[in-house]
Amino acid sequence: MLERYGKGGDKNLGWNEFFIPYSKALTLATSTNGSNAVAPDFRFDMITQRSVTPKAFQLCRVISTSVTSVTFPRNDDTATDSGRVGTVGTDNRPIRGESPTATTADTGPFSQLTVTAKTGTMVQDISADFFQDAPGMSNYLQMESAKLFANRIDKEIFSATALSNSCEAILANASIGTKLSGTSASLGSTDAIIYNNLTDLFFSFKESYSSNLSWVMNRATHGALYKVKDSQGIPLLSGFQQSTFANGPNYQMFGIPVQYVEYMPATGAANARSILVGDFQEYYLLVRQGFTVIIDDLSKQGDNLIRLNYKYRIGGAVRDARAFASIKEAVS
Repeated sequence: MLERYGKGGDKNLGWNEFFIPYSKALTLATSTNGSNAVAPDFRFDMITQRSVTPKAFQLCRVISTSVTSVTFPRNDDTATDSGRVGTVGTDNRPIRGESPTATTADTGPFSQLTVTAKTGTMVQDISADFFQDAPGMSNYLQMESAKLFANRIDKEIFSATALSNSCEAILANASIGTKLSGTSASLGSTDAIIYNNLTDLFFSFKESYSSNLSWVMNRATHGALYKVKDSQGIPLLSGFQQSTFANGPNYQMFGIPVQYVEYMPATGAANARSILVGDFQEYYLLVRQGFTVIIDDLSKQGDNLIRLNYKYRIGGAVRDARAFASIKEAVS
């Protein structure tokens, strides 16, 4: 008998030789059994390579650092003058911030924001035989774990509830603007009201925040908006800028881009904040250590296992809540 590898496989067999390929079950190792291997024709090269970048990295202001935390100035002035940011006083000077009197210190409306990097880790044990026998296994696992990392970061930042020891969730920030849909578990009771709600939300921003806006929602919510029509049956919110097939269409609403994040709340649930719009450069994402993979082939050697250690150190917070607003599917 000939093995497939080592003797040329099934080529040039003699009259008294025959080929029997070997195979073993393809399963992940357990903590007590790391002996499973893979079939000799296991093909990693047939798997579509999909790199995934956290949507937060594309939208938010990413700050790389070599320290644990970074402090930034933050303007907390809530006073306004005819809808503008800041209050104008005598001689066109701000009433707060830069106009001290002779007897008082200038404290102003400014405070500070400290963003601290949080540590996230993942551990995975796999068979040492599996790791050795499958060509490209190391690269494949790093690719798949990178997807998990991307999903985790987006879940922390765009989910509706704050996660412990994580980046701040934008929707969990009580200071961001909220537009009520007027109907529980719906973006509006009629197509006209849905369109009006989005219009009100988009034009609610002060001019200083309006130059770098983006919509964020999940695909299903955007699909619901595609069905919004006028009295003639013509879609109102289906505009997009076509790009190449490989990248897909770049969707827009009211002239600004629409971004998909699957962790955004879905429309159709009571109190869901299913649509978020804002200048995401006002969310600071602090990267102390990006996603790294350490292959440990020693600590679990007795079980014939290889341990993969994944780690990242990232923090994030909203710097200016006035740069964000959302629709809440509720009456009040």
